[in-house]
Amino acid sequence: MDKKFVWHLKFLFLTLFLLTEILSGIFSVVWFLEVESGNILPLTEQTIKTVWVLVILFFSAFCLFCFTRLEEK
Repeated sequence: MDKKFVWHLKFLFLTLFLLTEILSGIFSVVWFLEVESGNILPLTEQTIKTVWVLVILFFSAFCLFCFTRLEEK
């Protein structure tokens, strides 16, 4: 592969990693502040939010994995 193309892919994966980490952090803070304020969510809504945070974190880990694999080459 072309070195410039690989550089762009690495930049894309690193940017996606950072953005998803920031997004999951903001989402978690808002969610925990909502729970701390006494607005207890129904169990199904809590489950949905937990699953979304986990999906975002797994996508973030996948982006970091792809970045490190490209870094090795």
